[in-house]
Amino acid sequence: MTPLRHLAPQILLALSALAALAVVPDWPHRHPGDPHFLAVIACALLYGLLLARPSAPWSEGSLNRRLGAAFLLLLPVIYVGAALRFSAPPAAMALELAGLAVWAGLAWGALRSGHVLALACALHALWDAGHFARAGYIHDWYVVACIAVDIGIGAYALLMVHRATAAGQAA
Repeated sequence: MTPLRHLAPQILLALSALAALAVVPDWPHRHPGDPHFLAVIACALLYGLLLARPSAPWSEGSLNRRLGAAFLLLLPVIYVGAALRFSAPPAAMALELAGLAVWAGLAWGALRSGHVLALACALHALWDAGHFARAGYIHDWYVVACIAVDIGIGAYALLMVHRATAAGQAA
């Protein structure tokens, strides 16, 4: 039998998925083209890939590290897409494009370091929080869901990198 502490990363990831899904107001297929709902589908796929492969490596160049970097790159794309779709003011669009540059840099760093991936997820949760009830083009439910996902993916990555390091694997 697997000790509960060995399942902690998967349990944490599953709980963050449930927390995020709890605030999604409708089924994504009813909102084609809405970046918020496209993000829900993308995150469900990411969670499925991570949970289906709990013993997969987290070393530099691994699929998990590339998935994490892709996740970081997708985060600002959703914000830029929402700003375009919901006609954000030019200053807001400039902010989201600057965010895209920052998260692209962090995604590049995450390819090389699992700790950068975890830190970038935590930073994105703060970015999300700054949009709550302030950005008319970002739905508040999405902000809450994204914070849950950011914390879940970041903590999962940190735990998995720590596990790999403790096992003597490069992470």
